[in-house]
Amino acid sequence: MDEPTDVEPHRMVIATLPDHLAADLTPHPIIGAIYRATTRSGRPVDADERATIHVTTDDLGSAIELLGPTAEAVLVDRRLRLDRSTGARAPGGILQTSFVAALPHLDPAEFARMYAEHTALVRTHHIGVAEYAQSIVVDRAGASMNRAMGVSELWFATRDDLRERFYTDETSAEIVGADVDRFIDREPTWSTHAHT
Repeated sequence: MDEPTDVEPHRMVIATLPDHLAADLTPHPIIGAIYRATTRSGRPVDADERATIHVTTDDLGSAIELLGPTAEAVLVDRRLRLDRSTGARAPGGILQTSFVAALPHLDPAEFARMYAEHTALVRTHHIGVAEYAQSIVVDRAGASMNRAMGVSELWFATRDDLRERFYTDETSAEIVGADVDRFIDREPTWSTHAHT
């Protein structure tokens, strides 16, 4: 299926913490998923690489308390915008999570509108994406999250899909770049890569 599945947003916490600490997390009912860090190229993970954690709570403070003082997190309203997957995620997939900063002159409503409109370009110009989710940030904790207004999650079924099919063709990077430059401040925007 190549269509959005979440009509209404789902409130949750998306957090990051150093990957070596994610390995020590104790199972807990509100930890929905732990995505251990990897790199886009497959090179070994550096000490500063961060794991991504989905926490099924609408209480940012309790998520930070559970994950520890090195965690940084955002409380979000999340929507799955695109689903090309054929079922459960198989091992070997890659999740790219981008903590998106808005251009300073945009108000939250303008950013949210432009961000939602960007979904059409993801469908056309990111052919290797199996799933795409967008989140609007409601609250944040941690210095690296200060400017985060949105969170983009792109799932790739394989590392090759990420590396070789990130863009559909030779025009896609320029088209996508021109669109995101309308609403995303690239300097404070940052991403993690993780195993799924």
